[in-house]
Amino acid sequence: MAAADRLSDLPDDLLRRILRFAPAKEGAATAVLSRRWRWLWRTSGAVNLDTRSYDRAHVPDREAFLRHAAAALSATAAHGAPVTRLSLHMEADHEYEIRTFVSPDGRYAEHDMISDVMAHTSARPVEELSITAHCPSSNNNCIDGFYKLRIAALPHEAVQVLHIVRAEFELVMNKSAAYYFPQVTTLLLQHCEVSLAELQDIMNGAPLLTTLRLESIFLLLGRDEEDDDCSGNWIRGPEVTTLVMTDCQGFDPTEDSIELDMPKLQYFTYAGLLSCQVWMKSQANFSNTRVLKLKLNCPIDNIAVVDMRSLDELLDNKLLYNLERLEVHGYYNPANNVAGIAIANLLHCCPIVCDLRLKIEEESRGTVYQYPYVKCKNQQDFDKSVINFRLRRGTSGGNHDKYEVSDIHGLSEHSFNCLQSCLRRVCLQFRKEEVSLFAIQLVKFFAENAMVLEEMHIDDGNHKMCEHVNDKVQRWALNAAKRRNGVATKGFRVLPINGERKIKVLKRVE
Repeated sequence: MAAADRLSDLPDDLLRRILRFAPAKEGAATAVLSRRWRWLWRTSGAVNLDTRSYDRAHVPDREAFLRHAAAALSATAAHGAPVTRLSLHMEADHEYEIRTFVSPDGRYAEHDMISDVMAHTSARPVEELSITAHCPSSNNNCIDGFYKLRIAALPHEAVQVLHIVRAEFELVMNKSAAYYFPQVTTLLLQHCEVSLAELQDIMNGAPLLTTLRLESIFLLLGRDEEDDDCSGNWIRGPEVTTLVMTDCQGFDPTEDSIELDMPKLQYFTYAGLLSCQVWMKSQANFSNTRVLKLKLNCPIDNIAVVDMRSLDELLDNKLLYNLERLEVHGYYNPANNVAGIAIANLLHCCPIVCDLRLKIEEESRGTVYQYPYVKCKNQQDFDKSVINFRLRRGTSGGNHDKYEVSDIHGLSEHSFNCLQSCLRRVCLQFRKEEVSLFAIQLVKFFAENAMVLEEMHIDDGNHKMCEHVNDKVQRWALNAAKRRNGVATKGFRVLPINGERKIKVLKRVE
């Protein structure tokens, strides 16, 4: 007995949705399955063109591809289902094969392969347009355009989502021509080469653009001398709410600056080099932000400003007065004392933050060879602290102040508004394979200085800090309260949660 055909049990609408992701050649082949399947792909509203379906001796058959592309677009439109999703994926063993496939003469032509496909009348109602290229031999970390793309050749009347991969944008859009995307809300560029002028021209032609994603692109700064606005490197998006810039090249982020004019920006992701000057000055763009997640692929020392007067000058009194939650993930260099200064800068910039989450890891690269003494000294200090903690737990009396953990340079000597009346929750996370005195120092700092603290969560890996930190945290908080008021009114109790690797500090009133 033949196996049951479970696909045939699915409703037509669901099958059409599945076929929207099938390559055009394979999708058209489903018509031979049965009379019911004959019209499903043609009425799916999607045409996915893939050169791998026309591979001939590892080189795509260009003429066959163009014939079938035109046939697929015509067949779909002929059955009353407008093409709303059009994707073009090009793949070859070498980059020059893709370039030749698009433009056989090797030059920038008026009518290349992409232009011919996009010129089909059935492509006009497309709402989601994707043009991608892939070369297995190419380094994904390398930013190279495999083909040249003319924005003017793309359908523009109904497109809402535009996704371009591995393209070179060579021609600046003619502002007087109809290179206009009135419906585009999402623009995603990956591994593309584009100038800031060309990018801004595209955005100017998309008045409804809300999401801009620039991932691994080569962004050329500088505008034409004839441009009316040449006062700086700006990216303007009056309706943009989401901006992603990851691993972009073509400019030096430590010297060149890109300014954002996006008054409605709500979500911003940046991955790449970052100098402290650029970071501090950029905070003015997030004055209305309530949640900020900062992930640094570098030591947090890089964003530290040692001199507080210099910090105030950089900030120009533009603090994050609306920020309620701050998450920071970065590394610290055990060879210097700058990590505490960086944390102090962040606390200074966030006067009303009530939820602080720090994931701080010791910089591992080169640590064994460059900082052997520092690492050994930190390990000895930490081991001594652990011994003292355990002795304290088993001792009923005596003077234990001599076992105090040292303060953090650049942090402990300052006071911050958020610690006085706002900070109620602190989460500290440290890398699991390391033991660090810095972890204990941070616990002590917040226990002593966060006056309205209600919760402290600590993930210290496998070092079982919760077994020996209980009494210490309580005593730190009580002694700090006595020094401030002369009376100990608040204390802390430490309880393990979710196993032994996390602890929770609960406020109590004596």
